[in-house]
Amino acid sequence: MRNSKRLLALVLALCLALPAPAWATITNGGGAGIANSTSAGTTLVVTPDDSFAVGNYAILMIGFDNTGTTDADHNEIASITGTQTNTWTKLCEFTNGQTAADAGVTVSTYMSRITSPITSGVDTITVTFANTIARKVLLVRKFTVNGGSFLIKVGTCQTEAPDGTADPGSLAVTGLTSEEHLCFRATAQENDETTNQTVTSNYTIINDAQADGGADADSIRLDGELRIHTADNCTSDPTTTHTDTDGVSVLVALKELPGGGSSRLMGVGR
Repeated sequence: MRNSKRLLALVLALCLALPAPAWATITNGGGAGIANSTSAGTTLVVTPDDSFAVGNYAILMIGFDNTGTTDADHNEIASITGTQTNTWTKLCEFTNGQTAADAGVTVSTYMSRITSPITSGVDTITVTFANTIARKVLLVRKFTVNGGSFLIKVGTCQTEAPDGTADPGSLAVTGLTSEEHLCFRATAQENDETTNQTVTSNYTIINDAQADGGADADSIRLDGELRIHTADNCTSDPTTTHTDTDGVSVLVALKELPGGGSSRLMGVGR
């Protein structure tokens, strides 16, 4: 019995001395589609120009004319569907209300763990808005993780709604565990300029998109940036040269969990 206890103690000591398994390998799969419209309607459809296999992740960033009139989350997306049946989970949404519909701008972000493969140039994703929207634009981004793993949102998404300013402010998701995170920021502005924003140091640009109505107030521009790194925070502070435009941003932090758990508990679709 004494020898058994000694052996158990030795095994436990060895296990504690081993490094944690390095399973976290989130990979940026690149841009996968853009759609835009300046015509009034309740839907926006994108045909991804990259295929998504089972287990891949798709992230949608959507910028559009506001219908909510205060700076808040007004749940302005009614649903996201597609020719393939995948479940879309809302990550973060915020509106710069400007006290009147169409006077400001909304940005919304969604994520899907692909269970029904999406074929490039064939399948479509449809965003349905809660109200009729004139100017609207979206970006699709692809990410991969270890087989069987899941992406989950961590921390509290951060938002801002600057009025009449060219430069998005600094945002930070803090208080995270020091491990690999995917940090991404989506910024929408009433803007018809074509100049890309300057991303935060060590971030990668997410393809910009625009619904150009011919003037700032009649246009929506959507910019994004991302970073995959090991840290206990996500901090973002891009700059733009866009002038005198109302804008809105959300900053989201995601991390990878190994497979085997319930996707419902993890806040992702299966």
